[in-house]
Amino acid sequence: MKRRIAALMLGMVVMAVSLTGCGKADKAPAAQPEKTAEESASAEESVQVEDSTQAEDSAQSAEDGSVGSDKEAEITIYTYYSEAAKVTIDAALPQMQKLYPNVTFHIEHRTDADGSVLRTRAAVGELPEIMELTGALTETFVQSDDILPLDDAIERTGFMDKFIPGALDGKQFADGHYYAIGPSIPENAMFYYNKAVFEELGLSAPKNYDEFKNVIQTLKDAGKIPLALFGQEQWPGLQMYDLAVIAEGNVEGIGALEKENIITSDEAYLRAAEKLQELVQMGLIGSGAFSTNSAQAMENVKLGNAGMYFCGAWYLTDCAEYGDNIDFFDYNPFADAGKEEELRWYKSGGKAAAGGYGVSANCEDPDLIKEIALQFSIEKTRAATKATSAINLLSEDVQPDQPRSESFERYATSVTSYENMSKYGWALESPELYTVLQSSTEKLLTGTVEPEAYIAELDQLISEIE
Repeated sequence: MKRRIAALMLGMVVMAVSLTGCGKADKAPAAQPEKTAEESASAEESVQVEDSTQAEDSAQSAEDGSVGSDKEAEITIYTYYSEAAKVTIDAALPQMQKLYPNVTFHIEHRTDADGSVLRTRAAVGELPEIMELTGALTETFVQSDDILPLDDAIERTGFMDKFIPGALDGKQFADGHYYAIGPSIPENAMFYYNKAVFEELGLSAPKNYDEFKNVIQTLKDAGKIPLALFGQEQWPGLQMYDLAVIAEGNVEGIGALEKENIITSDEAYLRAAEKLQELVQMGLIGSGAFSTNSAQAMENVKLGNAGMYFCGAWYLTDCAEYGDNIDFFDYNPFADAGKEEELRWYKSGGKAAAGGYGVSANCEDPDLIKEIALQFSIEKTRAATKATSAINLLSEDVQPDQPRSESFERYATSVTSYENMSKYGWALESPELYTVLQSSTEKLLTGTVEPEAYIAELDQLISEIE
């Protein structure tokens, strides 16, 4: 596992060595749920794209004539379309329009974190032509014949050759076909902190659990919110639990539960729950956390009202606007003293998983739509590097428009040391498992259930999943 991760990371860093910047690769793989989007974001936004100088500046995608078409079509792309993702997509669309001048593109913002919206639309036969899918949702749509295999278009366009080795790992299904695809950049979940607040209070980034508790207590005593958790979304709480499980020695975290129900036999899950309960009782997240959205949580950290924030590595791009005042923990703060170095390079979230852009089986021109879905993934990846200074996953050299922050520079150069990454909840193959883990962990974080009862409830619910 380490060799595979190191090979991918080294490839990314080598590609990025000449870059002056690096930031968030937009979350096309594994249909990133509403990670940093405000809940009030528009559910649908249509984009009519006309030719622009940005298209002229983009690298030519069809030098050999393998992509591009004069066909007329009207296509809806259902994808995450907020914050940095909006910047990336808006930068990619002019080149798409250049390649497909007679296609009208509509971008529909993905509002669901668990695929519930698309499942409902599939039931009534109203899926968009192109959609961003998690691995679990892809599996569901493969079984229901709602999406098409992409193999023919992948072969025809030379799609695999457009990316560095490892960028498309984990996208092939057990039957040997590709149904949803897009490059994966490892963006693990981690704690961020306001450096000015920490310095003011004489704190440093904690390396173990005892230091973490001291940070929380000091922040609380100073009248600060220790952690600005955007609990309006359930995934951050679940991923914190995953990080705590990793600290107890189970480096696969919640992902290990996909193989068998070991929630009661592996003490790591109970010990992780006990640590979270202790921190919650200390006042880790404070009141109002479960009605707080991502933008509000970010603002609290930015203004110094809160000391910490928990999110994925994509936040490194968003926090760049705050200068170098926002940084992240290098170590797992749930690790016991003496285990810091041993556990340092086992991270929560970011493992390559199935998912990406898929194509509806009911589209009118499958060959065209499949080609457009693949090309959109390429253009979006290129635009992410240019517009948000993301690590370049394409085999071509792409230069970013802006330099990356100091913290992101450190992140990019450290990923080659990773021993293992666990899965994000939305990358779990079973949507039912994801649902029960999220809802039960939310109860744990609200303090309404004891750790033993939490484990017992999960044991029962997981056992009932078919």
